[in-house]
Amino acid sequence: MEEYVKESKKTSTKEEVIGLYDKELYDEAMEYHRIRHAREEGMEKGIEKGIEKGRKEGEKKKSLEIAKSLKEAGVDIEIIIKSTSLPKVEIEKL
Repeated sequence: MEEYVKESKKTSTKEEVIGLYDKELYDEAMEYHRIRHAREEGMEKGIEKGIEKGRKEGEKKKSLEIAKSLKEAGVDIEIIIKSTSLPKVEIEKL
């Protein structure tokens, strides 16, 4: 056991081993930062997609409300399609 400890101490003072250890620490730190950055970027993109999805859903809801009002007012379905960009099938369901 004593021989192992002596050999370990000799090895740990060699510049090459210390350099490898420092490189390993550096690589671990860089990997941590890459993962952290990727996670933050993913969260930002997710938030942007959620906002965009909400905006599109809001626009569609508004188009459906307009189409319903126009349909109730007796406006021709082709005019409603052109005005709202909704498919004929959705307008007919209203």
